[in-house]
Amino acid sequence: MGKEIITVLVAFVLCGCISTPQPQPTPGPLASPTPSFSAVPTGCESYLTVAERDRCNLDHASVLGDCTRIVNYSVRDECVLRFARILLNESLCAQMRLEADEASCYLELATLKSNYSVCDNILDETARRSCHLGLGDTAFLCEAAANESERVLCTALARGSVSECSALLNLSDSDACRLGFALNRPDADACATLSDAGLSQECLMSLAISLSEPGLCDRMSQAPAKDACLGTFVSGNATAEMCQRISDHDQRYRCLAKADGDYRLCQQINDTFVKDFCYEQYAESRNDSFFCSQIYGQMYRNSCYRNVSVTTNNPVLCANLSPELEADKCYRAVAEAWGNIETCASIRLQDQRIQCRLSIARMYDNPSLCNLIDVMYYRDQCYSEVINRGTYSPASCKNIIPQLWRDDCYSRAAIRLNDSTLCTKIEYQITMDACLGRFPSSP
Repeated sequence: MGKEIITVLVAFVLCGCISTPQPQPTPGPLASPTPSFSAVPTGCESYLTVAERDRCNLDHASVLGDCTRIVNYSVRDECVLRFARILLNESLCAQMRLEADEASCYLELATLKSNYSVCDNILDETARRSCHLGLGDTAFLCEAAANESERVLCTALARGSVSECSALLNLSDSDACRLGFALNRPDADACATLSDAGLSQECLMSLAISLSEPGLCDRMSQAPAKDACLGTFVSGNATAEMCQRISDHDQRYRCLAKADGDYRLCQQINDTFVKDFCYEQYAESRNDSFFCSQIYGQMYRNSCYRNVSVTTNNPVLCANLSPELEADKCYRAVAEAWGNIETCASIRLQDQRIQCRLSIARMYDNPSLCNLIDVMYYRDQCYSEVINRGTYSPASCKNIIPQLWRDDCYSRAAIRLNDSTLCTKIEYQITMDACLGRFPSSP
């Protein structure tokens, strides 16, 4: 048989059907380049160094095979990567000579193709995991979930599909998943997939409030829930058009009174509590305490006077609150809101008065304000707290009445500010000497 093949080949040669084959150079595999530069493109052979020829070959590479001319592994990997990108072919990454380049190639192709399965080709576990996580592979994103319910919700959020919650067979768990999806995305359409109607209404209301979107309230099928949802926007920029969508008569007029700026609409309300609330919101929107007097219920009336007095820095209005404790809370609220320690003097209950003055001393970081506290124990506590905080101005020390605390104030300020002259303001000689002793260079 071998002789027959030879005979046939000889016949072909003799008859001139084929030419005698000439020796051809054997191309080296792509991964193992030879140092030969016989195939260097025209122009590249003029470069004297390998680095220059490699860069030239890279610039002129028009097909993948041209990368074999490049000797430096890093440059050749760059060449292969170029064609891997163009062809979107991650299998070319395997031809990389450097492991880091190979991993980067797989990562880039996985990203370009939005296919995290390409990440599995990366040898390094950390890089492989990072690739999966970067592309949102739920198997990796949700592996830390504490239980099945959390894992399914995590998967649903990662894939952007509430239908993933159907994997939970328990209806309650499935609804919890859908609710979590709706609130986290946020996605009002997901609220409609809840099997529990009440939960669906709560879902829409939560989204309406969090997104400041009253239009979502209109998607609620239950009138009371829809009214409650729209009612949450009354204190904001309510419009007459929005108010008209409220089905409840009293709540609609409360809304209209705010939207139209007409307190007389409050008089159209039948329910006493709603009417009181209407007057309160109107008074606060106008900063006019007159309308607080129209409120029948003590709770809303107190709230109205307190809020207007704080907003307008008018502690006189606090006298309208009852019982005494509520009036005192009002005075304290005004004092703290405006940093006015004199207002604390109007407080009748001693404990509230002390706390008010202590609060203002802290606010101004001024230990001399502690002088006004009329119980020695709490006054000393005030001095100690403000001075020990160590942020006060030394100018406030001179007004501290007790010498002990005044000297301590100067001493601590001197050390803190590295200013020995403050020590000379100390009256008690031993304390002054101890202070000056902290500054060896002082006279």
